[in-house]
Amino acid sequence: MRSMTGFGSASGAIGRRGLTAEVRSVNARFLDMTFRLPPRWEHLEGPLAKAVRARISRGKVVVSVFWQGGENNGGALSRMLYRSSARELRAIQPGSVSRSDILQVLSAGVGNSGGLSPHDHGALCITLVEQAIDGLIRAREAEGKEIHAEFTAQLDAIGACMTEVEALTPEIARETKKRLETAMRRLGDAGVDALADTDRISREVALLLVRSDAREEVVRVQAHVSAWRERMDTAGPHGKMLEFLLQEMQRELNTLAGKTTLLEVTRLTLAARALVDQMREQVANVE
Repeated sequence: MRSMTGFGSASGAIGRRGLTAEVRSVNARFLDMTFRLPPRWEHLEGPLAKAVRARISRGKVVVSVFWQGGENNGGALSRMLYRSSARELRAIQPGSVSRSDILQVLSAGVGNSGGLSPHDHGALCITLVEQAIDGLIRAREAEGKEIHAEFTAQLDAIGACMTEVEALTPEIARETKKRLETAMRRLGDAGVDALADTDRISREVALLLVRSDAREEVVRVQAHVSAWRERMDTAGPHGKMLEFLLQEMQRELNTLAGKTTLLEVTRLTLAARALVDQMREQVANVE
C-alpha cells in the first residue's frame, strides 16, 4: 500500500554544471502531472510523462528539473563559465555574439556542457527524474505502511463492534416483539380489536421480526472488512476499491441503525460509523 504524498530528488552534472531533479506528489483523484523544466527542454515532457505513468497511477505529481546554484540565468554563474560559453557559441556562430545570446545558451544548458549533445542532456534529465521517482515511491511506501497499520486497528475495532451486535441479536428480537405487543395494547385501549384477523397479525409479526433481524447487516459489514483486509495486502493501486468498500460499509451500518432502538446496538453502530468516517478521510490519500 502506498500513500499519494511523497518527495524524491536526484542530482547529476553536465560538464561543470550541476543538475537536480525533484519529484513531489500530493493526493488527487486521478494522475495529474506538471513539469517545470529549463527553457528549451519542453521536448522532454513526453518521455518524462511516460516515466511517471510507468511508476505512479494516482496523485498530483510535480516534476522539477533545474540547474544548481541559483536561477536559470547568467547572474549567478562564474565569470569563467560565462567566457567559456561565449567561446563555444562563437565557434558555432561566427560573428558578433551578444550577451543575451550567451545567456540563452547558458539557460538552455548548452554552454560548458563538456561536449555533451542535446540528446545526452535529455538522457541525463530522464535518468535523474527516474531516480527521483525511486525516492518518491520509497516515501509513499513508508507512509503507506503507517496508513496500513492504522487501517488494521480501525478494522479490528469495527469487527469487534459487529461481534457485539451479533451477540445482541436475540435481544433485538425480544425488543422488537415487546414494541409490537405495546402497540397492540394501545390499539386495544383505543377500542380497536387488534386480534380480529389472527392470521394476518401472525404474518405481520413474522415479517416484522425478519425485517428487524440484524444478522444480515452484520454479516455484510464483516464481509466488507474481510475484503478490505485482503485488498490492502495485494498489489496496488488500492484507493478506489477501498473507497467503494467504505461506501458499502456505511450503507449497511445506516440500515442496521434503523432496525432497532436498543441503546447498546445504537452505541455500537455509531462507534463503527465514526471509524468508517475516519477511514474515509485517510483513504483519500491512498494510491
